[in-house]
Amino acid sequence: MYYESTRNNKLKKTFREVLLLGLAEDGGLFIPKKWPKISKKELSKFKNMNYQQIAFHISKKFIENEINNKDLKKIIRKSFINFSKKKIATYKNLGNNKWLLELFHGPTLAFKDYALQVVSNLFEYVLKKQKKKITIIGATSGDTGSAAINACKNKSTMELFIFHPYKKVSNIQRRLMTTVKSKNIHNIAIRGNFDDCQKVVKKLFVDEDLKKKFFISCKLIIIIYIFFYKHYYLNMTNKFTSRKAKDIATASSYAFSKKKIARSSATSNIYTSGRSAKTTATKNS
Repeated sequence: MYYESTRNNKLKKTFREVLLLGLAEDGGLFIPKKWPKISKKELSKFKNMNYQQIAFHISKKFIENEINNKDLKKIIRKSFINFSKKKIATYKNLGNNKWLLELFHGPTLAFKDYALQVVSNLFEYVLKKQKKKITIIGATSGDTGSAAINACKNKSTMELFIFHPYKKVSNIQRRLMTTVKSKNIHNIAIRGNFDDCQKVVKKLFVDEDLKKKFFISCKLIIIIYIFFYKHYYLNMTNKFTSRKAKDIATASSYAFSKKKIARSSATSNIYTSGRSAKTTATKNS
């Protein structure tokens, strides 16, 4: 599996390279050169899998042999150990073929936990193999920062710097970010708004001298976020009849379509619920 930039399809990077770079050198986002496919036969097998098994099955298509099966399963198992529900993503029947998918069972109650817990452990695995240490910088309006901090705390392979707007995040978000006692976590309040925080991050990220001195990555690993976020939709396919499972899987498959990546949040008669976003309803496209 190789990845290219949205601005340069001649670029050829491995999963490990994409993970540590975050953004392509030309400022583009990384996407697979060839998008993995999930067959109907594979989808039918999800009915007998738990959340972690589905996460392994899907992520393996993007990672392939860069991480062996035993280690990847261990990474995924470790990533969801602190979730409050054994099923990881729970659901409720609202009637009339409408379901509520609950995504607040992670350690910071944000849906970002579902991806960031895994991403941080992938970072740790790859960095230890390469005997490297990385500096991660990011800006947040609240939920991403708290999820990233919880995921990266106490990891010797990384230093995390998170910028948030001073007095412009909720009290619970501020506490989740600023009360973590970990030497590798650095939380910085900026006078201004979220855009001002982003400007600081972007300025640091394009500073070539700084990047040479410190191995810097950015949190914008979009493609990795997407395929770890979509697990909770595919996980629901083992809860319904074959027809309903097909509807849900079809909707989630937008995440795996290069042409329709912008529609990756589409679902079929599913409501999502999480602390960091308003509950939203979507209909069949």
